[in-house]
Amino acid sequence: MDKLTLSLFYQNVRGVKSKILDIYKSILCNNYDVICLTETWLDDTVCSKELIDDRYIVYRRDRSDLFKEKYNKAYGGGVLVAVRKTIKSYQLTDIQSSGIFFSIIEKHTPKFKPRKATYPFWFSRNLISILKEKDRYHQKFKKYGNPRDNDTFSLLRGRAKDAMDKCFYTYISNIEKKP
Repeated sequence: MDKLTLSLFYQNVRGVKSKILDIYKSILCNNYDVICLTETWLDDTVCSKELIDDRYIVYRRDRSDLFKEKYNKAYGGGVLVAVRKTIKSYQLTDIQSSGIFFSIIEKHTPKFKPRKATYPFWFSRNLISILKEKDRYHQKFKKYGNPRDNDTFSLLRGRAKDAMDKCFYTYISNIEKKP
C-alpha cells in the first residue's frame, strides 16, 4: 500500500452487540488501516478484542450512565475507532477533538473503495489450494456434465469447509492466547 493513502472503513452499526461475529469476520477479511464504528451502543461488558483483532489499537468512547440519565435513553451512542498498529496514533481526550478528527480524515483521506483481498489473511495455503481445485471441478461439471466431476467437487467442498473451520478456529485460538 502506498504510504500516502489510508484505507478507511466507516459504518453506523446501530448496536454492535447483536452483530459481533459478523463485524469480526468482516474485519478479518479486509485489511483496513482505520475502522470507525458509530452508534455502537457498547458499555464495559463488551471487550474491544471481541470486535477487533489484534492488528489494531482500539479507541472507544461508550455512552456514560450520566448521558443515559440526562437523555432518558437506555441505549444509544458510542464510537469505536481502530487504527492499525503500524500507524502511529493516540487518543485525543478533548471534547472538541471529534470535529478535528473528522476534518483531518476529510482533508487527507482519498475517496476510493479499497481493493478487496481474494481470500482472508487467515486462510492457509492448503485451504486456498482446495478452494481453487474445488472451483475448477465445479466449472468442469457445469461445462461437461460429468457426474465424476460433480462427485469430486462435492468431496472438495466438504474438505474446504473442514479446512476453513480449522483455519478460523486456529486463528481465534491464537488471538485468545495473546496477552
